[in-house]
Amino acid sequence: MKALLDPYRYLKIILPPPEKQPFAEEVPRNFLRVVQMAWRYWRNPDHLKAEALYNEGFRSFGFGFFKEARAAFGQCLLIDPQHLPALVNDGAAAFYLDDFQDAEARWQRAIQLAPKNAKALFNLGVSLFQQEKIDEAREIFQQVLVLYPRHFQANVALAEILMNRNQLEDALKYYEAVLDQKAWAHAVHLRCSEIHQLLEQYDQAERHVRILIADRSEPEYLYNLGWLLAAQKKDLDQAIQSFAEADRRKVGFEEALINRAVLLSLTERFEESVGAIRQMVRKLLQPENQVQVHLERILKANPKNDVATMALAHWYMDRDLWMEAFDILKKAVVQFPEKPDFAWLLAKAYVQHGQWDSGERTLKRILARFPEYAPAFGLIGRIYAQKKDFSQAALLLERAVALDPNDLESRYGLGLALAQLKRFNEALTHFEAVFNQNQQFPLIQNRIREVKEELEVQPQTAPGEESPIAPSEPI
Repeated sequence: MKALLDPYRYLKIILPPPEKQPFAEEVPRNFLRVVQMAWRYWRNPDHLKAEALYNEGFRSFGFGFFKEARAAFGQCLLIDPQHLPALVNDGAAAFYLDDFQDAEARWQRAIQLAPKNAKALFNLGVSLFQQEKIDEAREIFQQVLVLYPRHFQANVALAEILMNRNQLEDALKYYEAVLDQKAWAHAVHLRCSEIHQLLEQYDQAERHVRILIADRSEPEYLYNLGWLLAAQKKDLDQAIQSFAEADRRKVGFEEALINRAVLLSLTERFEESVGAIRQMVRKLLQPENQVQVHLERILKANPKNDVATMALAHWYMDRDLWMEAFDILKKAVVQFPEKPDFAWLLAKAYVQHGQWDSGERTLKRILARFPEYAPAFGLIGRIYAQKKDFSQAALLLERAVALDPNDLESRYGLGLALAQLKRFNEALTHFEAVFNQNQQFPLIQNRIREVKEELEVQPQTAPGEESPIAPSEPI
């Protein structure tokens, strides 16, 4: 029996988000901060203009408009050549435009000004890693850890380098160093489980898998638990149950059925084993599996068939076969760079799978190349709404609707965002427009009624209160 290891085969080494200069907008909180700001203004009277340009670049960067961000950061640096956040973020924008040489020059300048700037150091390592200068990247990541031993991304980067060189025990040490960082614990447990399996330390791998299952019962984790219990020849009944649950949660998980049948046979439950085999055969003969086989046959004959690629990706997503969907869509994004629909569907798959940050990054890259692509504005607007940033969500969704007035999902999401901002008249306009185009749109009549009720009692609503309209409904 072969275990399905980490469904996200490699933790990606990515640049951290752009650095926002704290005192660009915040009030200084102590005397030292006041002195620092006064010194900057005295040294350069144009500092306010530099800050405005920096903030403009930061906003462009956030939307994935890297060329515009570079232009703003460049003007900021002409006024203030020692503006550290502008140096760091201009390097990041250059990196995303594949200008590695310029990116590294910016970060090296930032490191000269602030030798302990972990973000500039780490970014420099990422750039070297991206260019397959692995030894140089490793040295940079180690410098980061000398300064900040618990730097999550540097630990992960070094662990990945060691894993690729099959130095598994050394890689494990770097992962365990950041295992208690809760925001990232899920990915780290995945990696630790995989390494322990490769080292045949099944009891330790089982411990990590059980932690993952306690948080989220993905079918792959349940399958791994069954495999690990079987490998240790302990609690075979639970292993059988884990395989059965994995099959129940994931359509087409034939490996789980096969292993369940094998274990039932080993425990002399022959009648159940035969039943599991028959169940597997029935599933393989179902018409929907024939659709998959047909599409895969088309793509084998012509890998550049974009219609079959899109159809198979949708087939996987409709059945929650996320790893298969991610795999085919990532390949399609590379294979069909001129067609943003594949990158958009990949972002949608990320969002549906709960990987919001990956979805947002993918959408920003789409908009950097296709600035008039309406579906990307619509989906990224809904991501911001999910983050409760309704002002930003409304701006993005307004852009989506302006580009495609018939996009009812974006228009409906815009109505929800405006309602949360208490702009009820505007929300009602969009809800009614959705209703006029599709009277069967889910919940649209409820939303119209709720907004009208809010308009009737709006004077009694205290400023700052949240709107009661669909507070938990995803936009």
